[in-house]
Amino acid sequence: MSDIERREIRYFFVSSLEKEIRTRIEGIEELLLVEYPNSVTETLYFTYGQKLSYVVPAGQLVRIRRYVSGLSETMELGHENVFLEVKINHSSDLNSKNRLVLPGATALSFLTKGMCIPSVSNALQSITHLPPLFPTIATQTERRHWIHKSGVRITFDKEIRTFAFLEGSLKGCHIGSLGEGKIEFKLPKSSQIDTSLVQRAGANEMCTHEDPAYLERRLRECFFQNIIERGKH
Repeated sequence: MSDIERREIRYFFVSSLEKEIRTRIEGIEELLLVEYPNSVTETLYFTYGQKLSYVVPAGQLVRIRRYVSGLSETMELGHENVFLEVKINHSSDLNSKNRLVLPGATALSFLTKGMCIPSVSNALQSITHLPPLFPTIATQTERRHWIHKSGVRITFDKEIRTFAFLEGSLKGCHIGSLGEGKIEFKLPKSSQIDTSLVQRAGANEMCTHEDPAYLERRLRECFFQNIIERGKH
């Protein structure tokens, strides 16, 4: 179990600019590329489901994250280890994240059935006092990581693909793309970002700086549009 508190500065860009922005980042000499065997990030977001209008716990973002080797058209958790996370945004760029490693099926039981797990943090344990949570929408992105000599970590998500889960289903299906990618600058909460690093990465020129809730709003738009489209058939 780990508790992480840090600053995250987010920029989004239209997918057509992906190659140009990545080339700018790769041209920064002080960056070290960090490669992982599983380069695709999958994040499942949980809500109270249809009966409660798909709202999320107040002030909290509840999600499961895992890393896989490639893109897919469906998403389903098994017994492999995942990260169960509760993320709380304290300001425009400061957040804290409580994270616990669990088998995927156990993490789902914890959220959907309130199964007891010993020795979890208060933030995670508080979830068990809420109504059941359901997987609702998910993202899948090819992610690249760099570390700057100052300690700043940069993540680059090439394209944000979206998946929707039917009520009560634990299997999500690919429903499209947001048409956007994402850059995040991650640093300790007491640190200040080097603005020249942001400029050299092309974030100021080719991206938009968004608030922490931007991605969740876009995902909800995509999810409800999918519900409308399904209702037409």
